Amino acid sequence: MKTIVHLLKKDLTRYAWAIVLLALLGAIEIYLHGTDAGLLETPANQILTSLVMIVGPILFFIVIVMVVQEETLADPDAYWLARPISRGSLLAEKMIFVLLLILVGTVSEAVVLILNGGSSRLGFALLGVIPALAMWNWQIFLAAQTRSLARYLLLAVSIFVGFYGLMFASIFLARAIPFSLIEQIALLPRTTPRHLLILIQSVFWLSAGIGILLHLYRTRRILRSWLLLAGALLGSAILSPSDSMFGLAGYTDPSHRSERLKLDHIRLPNPFQVNGEDYVECEAVLDSNDASLAPDARVTIVSSQLNSGGATYPFESKPFSQKQMAGPDGKRTISLGTMKRSELDKITSPIELLAHYEITLSTEIESGRLDLHRGSGYHGNGDRLAVRSASLAERRLHVTLAGVVAKHGWEPKQVESRSEAYDGRFSFTLVRKDGSGTPSDFRIPSFQTSLGTIREATSEATLPEGAKLDDYEIVVHTRQLIQNSHDFIHTKEVKLVKP
Repeated sequence: MKTIVHLLKKDLTRYAWAIVLLALLGAIEIYLHGTDAGLLETPANQILTSLVMIVGPILFFIVIVMVVQEETLADPDAYWLARPISRGSLLAEKMIFVLLLILVGTVSEAVVLILNGGSSRLGFALLGVIPALAMWNWQIFLAAQTRSLARYLLLAVSIFVGFYGLMFASIFLARAIPFSLIEQIALLPRTTPRHLLILIQSVFWLSAGIGILLHLYRTRRILRSWLLLAGALLGSAILSPSDSMFGLAGYTDPSHRSERLKLDHIRLPNPFQVNGEDYVECEAVLDSNDASLAPDARVTIVSSQLNSGGATYPFESKPFSQKQMAGPDGKRTISLGTMKRSELDKITSPIELLAHYEITLSTEIESGRLDLHRGSGYHGNGDRLAVRSASLAERRLHVTLAGVVAKHGWEPKQVESRSEAYDGRFSFTLVRKDGSGTPSDFRIPSFQTSLGTIREATSEATLPEGAKLDDYEIVVHTRQLIQNSHDFIHTKEVKLVKP
């Protein structure tokens, strides 16, 4: 124990600068992800985000290599090998040092969760130390076999190239080897929950890593250690479901096809103007005899287009989640997207509609409100949203939102929607602050730009004549998705009905 403490003091003293820098980067991450000001788009925030994304991982990576190579096993003339230092104690000290580095990031993640109202999820964040240590142990394995950072990088690149070479080779081998034999290796059921699979693989790789590292440090038998690693890969494959390898990918809930859309016709409301150009939001009027679509279902038109006369006319708007609307005739409608009026005028019969859509069923409750002003924020359950900008011109409201959505592999996997903004965790309603008027579904497009874990999404809506930003606010609803399904509309004879 004295040897471990002695070596740990030596490494902590020598690399105190790195720990201080990592702690500083962790504090920056707390500011960026745990405050409304951190989500705003400013030059300072952009620089800080780049530092956290680039400098943090590189520094973490290099420090581990340098610390392990302080007493490398690769140099037969290393002076410390002749001294009475237990190699088992040396390995324990290196693992404790790596654990301390991991804890720096874990603490910042925990603080962000607390600031964002996610204290109930702290346990899942702290449990993330186990898979992190299981993964970074293998950096100790590689670093202990090399004498310098340059040689380590050469070894790492060689492994990376070799891995992809094996991936391409497996494509050809799959034709020669019956796939059923590969499936028989995996013992876990295909329906094994994702969080249990992460638990199994993390414990396995942590145990295997410690065992192989002990063998390497005590015997310095590099070739035998690599053979043991090959055996660990086989063991990991055995402890995987039949639809994954080494615990990657794996089972997801199958799409349900009980919810489908049946189209009656397309209605073309009055156009609106954007920068002097007329646009029409085309509404799909659903068949009144079709009652299969649940009233509270949300629909996302992932892609859609009209075909006419050998030409293709795609809708221009980005995919967004929407509720069913009631048209003037009482029939249910959904928006297919917007198209320029000049393009619609070119379309002649017969008209064909092709659309790919997703339907989600969920429960949702109001959890907060956002003013239409820069810096207005909401946080809850570990997530945070903030308004980056809001403007009103020619009755068109333009709002940009930034958000951080917390995810932890140890949590039981919830149903998610990749076709909706923020994975379907939120829905939004635009309302007047005085309660007058009819609330409108504020559609946030699923297209999001991401810098690190911060996601930005923009949305537009048309307001009544004379409306002001101060009169409106956005109601944030948190959602619990129950089920999602994908399907297609392919209608060859579509009617375009004008008001």
